Amino acid sequence: MGFASEGFTEHLTHVSSEATIAGYYRPGQDPTKPVLILLHGYPQNSLMWTSFVTEVPSEFSIYVPDLPGYGQSTKEPSPSGDSYAHSKREFAKDILEALDLLLHRSVPAKVIPYGHDRGGRVAYRMALDYPDRVLGIGVLDIVPTSVVFLSSPYPYPETLISGSTRFFFTTIFQRWTRQDELPQWAIDGIEQYCDPVNGKKRIQGSCEDYRAGATHDVEFDLQDGLDPSNLRPVFKVPILALSSNHLRRRFDVDTIWRSLAPDGLVTSMKIGQDNTGHFLINEAQEEVGETTRQWLKEHW
Repeated sequence: MGFASEGFTEHLTHVSSEATIAGYYRPGQDPTKPVLILLHGYPQNSLMWTSFVTEVPSEFSIYVPDLPGYGQSTKEPSPSGDSYAHSKREFAKDILEALDLLLHRSVPAKVIPYGHDRGGRVAYRMALDYPDRVLGIGVLDIVPTSVVFLSSPYPYPETLISGSTRFFFTTIFQRWTRQDELPQWAIDGIEQYCDPVNGKKRIQGSCEDYRAGATHDVEFDLQDGLDPSNLRPVFKVPILALSSNHLRRRFDVDTIWRSLAPDGLVTSMKIGQDNTGHFLINEAQEEVGETTRQWLKEHW
């Protein structure tokens, strides 16, 4: 099963930052509803959503891009070496611009960014930077505090990962899913980095993403009031925060997200069983789908 069988068309869109955004688009049956933007996380790509799109009500249009530097999307690192090009602010800008170029609407579409892992960080950054367009956000298995990972300067992490690419990413999926035998959706995530032509560029792009996360993304979040020591309502739209036990063992996820928006706007809940790992969209698709449909029905 692939995106084409579900009515999606594939697109490569060149944007003003000189990034190329690869993505899949399916028009909904109700053009008055916002576009749902499905944003993957690390170390996956848009293929993680291939099965999940069947859970989304047909009246919603869906856009499923590869984040810049991941999958088939490309973006060069910042010439200055400061990783700004891979900040969530720039990712949000690139993706919205790609969607606008794709739709050719006189009035830009309203959107609901719905993201897992790094995609969740793009989703909430999009809400903060484009409040006139974002009607709600889905943030899956994250809390809004930057995780410092692979933030070492270029080229140290790239060199280490490239030396044992398949082993590195296989280990990530095994640890984060607690599965020794990896399912196909995990293998799809690994193979993009093992590609002899584009694999090293994707490794570099993902490392740039994390370097930006440990620097620019932290700075922008603090500027917008996302201070872990003094959490307060900064979002004005409905938030769906779904999390696995994998994350909830480390953070009080419900309290964190509910403190970031007015009462009644945040739906935060655990997904899956105690052994459900980080990739909850793939590991507990039916439960995520049912919860998401209820949330969409409630607000739109």
